[in-house]
Amino acid sequence: MEAPDLEGGFATVGTNIRNSWRTEIRTVLVREEDDGGTGTAYLTHECRAETVDEEHIFSSHMYDFAAIRSWDGNYLVRHGSYNLGVGTGVPDAIHEKTDAIEIAITCPNVPVNVESFDSVLEACQSRTGKRLFMMVNYTYEGRNFQIYVPTRYLNFPNRSVQPDRYLQPISGFTLFHNGDRHAISYLAAYISDTSCHIEFIAREPLGFMETKAPTGRLSRMLKPFNPLLNRFFRTDEFHKVYTVKGKVVFFSY
Repeated sequence: MEAPDLEGGFATVGTNIRNSWRTEIRTVLVREEDDGGTGTAYLTHECRAETVDEEHIFSSHMYDFAAIRSWDGNYLVRHGSYNLGVGTGVPDAIHEKTDAIEIAITCPNVPVNVESFDSVLEACQSRTGKRLFMMVNYTYEGRNFQIYVPTRYLNFPNRSVQPDRYLQPISGFTLFHNGDRHAISYLAAYISDTSCHIEFIAREPLGFMETKAPTGRLSRMLKPFNPLLNRFFRTDEFHKVYTVKGKVVFFSY
């Protein structure tokens, strides 16, 4: 089996402008196209807004951002208090398509080692093994996708306490294409001997008051005004869950 080189690959952003930067690739998303070909999207590591300056690096721009090179163009995706908008939407710059910044990808396919469910479970329980990655094949709205991501977290049963057999990997940030645009997301899957349940939770627009615990004091006080507040004050958060059918393959380099 081959997979994109997430360990050694990188993106170079701004190859056509005065200052360029190089960063790791967090996600490779491959989409099956209608003509039988494929389109590929790459998500870079996020970075706090900065300036290149001899004396002052961090400015008052309150956001971090990541770059996406996709089958339909390049994007800069921002996150932070900057995204709190007034009106029925959020600032366009949250998800900004740009042709002004070119992105070069260095991430060839390389041979990888497929790791079985049993071997991963044993490695976790015995505290051994290599750094793990995942390939997830799934279908959304009738279209086939493959996503390649690091296994950032991996839940497993403590065999000294319970006899269950399961793995629940989580990875983020990743990409999810919701049919309209790319959404920054987390990916998680529950895997057992007999089942595989896969979910994405995407960062999408949300009314500001919906981010607050409904039992909190502030929420109770402002509850009568929630419809108005949620209409005019919006942000983006990880809240929209997409459940997909598919298969998880663990691998290592």
